[in-house]
Amino acid sequence: MNLFTISYKYLLARLQNTLLNIIMMAAGVMLITILILASFQIQQRLTADSKNIDAVIGAKGSPLQLVLSTIWHVDIPTGNIDLKLANKISKHPQIKWTIPLALGDNYRSFRIIGSDKKYLKHFNAKFNIGQIWQHPMEVVLGAKTAAETGLKIGDKFYGSHGLVAGGELHANEAYWVVGILEETNTVLDRLIITSLESVWDIHSHDHEEHEQHHDGYEHHDDHEEHNQHHDSHEHHDDHEEHNHHHDSHEHHDEHEEHNHHHDNHEHHDEHRHANEEITALLIGYKNRLAALSLPRFINQQTSLQAASPAFEITRLIKLIGVGKEGILIFGSFLIILALSSILIGLLNSVNQRRYDLAIFRTLGASRQKIFLLVIIEGMIVAFLASMLGLLLGHLALELIGNNTVKGAELGLTGLIFLPEIFRLWLIILFLCLVICVFPAFKAYKTDLQQMLSKA
Repeated sequence: MNLFTISYKYLLARLQNTLLNIIMMAAGVMLITILILASFQIQQRLTADSKNIDAVIGAKGSPLQLVLSTIWHVDIPTGNIDLKLANKISKHPQIKWTIPLALGDNYRSFRIIGSDKKYLKHFNAKFNIGQIWQHPMEVVLGAKTAAETGLKIGDKFYGSHGLVAGGELHANEAYWVVGILEETNTVLDRLIITSLESVWDIHSHDHEEHEQHHDGYEHHDDHEEHNQHHDSHEHHDDHEEHNHHHDSHEHHDEHEEHNHHHDNHEHHDEHRHANEEITALLIGYKNRLAALSLPRFINQQTSLQAASPAFEITRLIKLIGVGKEGILIFGSFLIILALSSILIGLLNSVNQRRYDLAIFRTLGASRQKIFLLVIIEGMIVAFLASMLGLLLGHLALELIGNNTVKGAELGLTGLIFLPEIFRLWLIILFLCLVICVFPAFKAYKTDLQQMLSKA
């Protein structure tokens, strides 16, 4: 029987205390693991998604809310801004480039973003299959959006009002999937991207339908007789037109219907969207001096606001840091508590097993083996507890990322391995080794005769 087997048997003999120590230490390690993994991914995500974006221009309100909703898409926008005013600001001499964004709808919690083709170029997006939109109501899916929704090229779907699932369905027009992007490890992976015209068309049709329904209800009695006469006249014309249309198109497939749908869009008056709105403008400066003067000009001289992603990231990290420190302190407290319990348990074990240790000595066991026996006993608990805590931490974050809306929006996952996690594991094992040295040394120094007499 080797030293590991003997230590294992001793731990089983004190099963309740052993399990308590393992649970306390594992809980502390789990909390710190979640903290390290989540902090790393959030900071990495914040940095990657806001790369090269100098400012966001949007409606007045919280600048942090504006940045969160338009760059990282994890909050509600502060409002909409007039397209004419946005275009006017885009021509400012200190602005190098702009990317418009129009938000408001989702499909199964995946946000539908209206923009232009520069939005995809900004993230260096490449197509896994398909192509970019050419007509209104065509969309491009991010890699994770396509994987989780199951949508494929040629599929159609209907968006819902609002930025989370459960809103009113826009059943008047369908979106058509024309492209699926490769994974970029940015916010783009969880979006549905389309043209600005698509977003405007959806909401303008909803508005028109509402007005038509309202007007029809108010004037139904006044025009009933006129409508009957008009309907009877139209019915004859519609019947002939329907027969002709049916004969010429009865064998058309869904793809031709889609092209016909786009042809109708292309013949719309080009001034239709003159008074439309967008949610925000992402902008890039021509030089560093613009960062000092342009936001001040926009905030003071216009009805809009300019928010700096870099500044808001710093603010957000400080806000997260408050909770981060609390979790770190609590997790560390649990680990220290578990280590203290291991120390007390080993000291009691040495005192209670003097007779066993004396028998080992009489059977030829050296002082060094008695020393190692106590060390191994404590290290088994630390190893099992730390490994369990690391596994639970990764598993918990994976579940958070897959089963919560915010976790999914932030792209949190437990399937990554960081050097910090490995260092945490080594630190815990080292601390436990230090803790075990004292009771082990006590057993090492005890004289054999003293052991037998006290036993």
